[in-house]
Amino acid sequence: MFQKDLKKKMERIFGFKKTTFNTPSKEFEQDTLFVNIDQCKPRITQGKEIADVLGTLTIYSQHDKLPFGFIAKQLQLANKSDKEKLFFYDFEEDPAGSPARLVNISERRVRFRFLYEGQFDPNQGLMEGLQMEGCN
Repeated sequence: MFQKDLKKKMERIFGFKKTTFNTPSKEFEQDTLFVNIDQCKPRITQGKEIADVLGTLTIYSQHDKLPFGFIAKQLQLANKSDKEKLFFYDFEEDPAGSPARLVNISERRVRFRFLYEGQFDPNQGLMEGLQMEGCN
């Protein structure tokens, strides 16, 4: 569904090659985009799949690779086409109480809204017959 498109956009915007929709581990895997989907409202209309997706992006890395203002800078440098239908808010440059601080790793977080629209044509196979209730 929307994950493939969102993954490509996030990787191009932030410059990391690895994106996962899994929860970060206790080891604070670095240089990975952790995308947590908080809410997704999908619907199908006129051969299109539409979804309103709310989520949080979390990144862990060494301090020098992830300075203050990293997210805002990457958004400023990103291509306009990558930011279409993707909105960022609630920037947390240094989340208070982040356990990553204990191991000298920077954590950056930002919430986002992604308005996905794509072609809907699932491969259902061939129709072999049609049966309608109440019809003889």
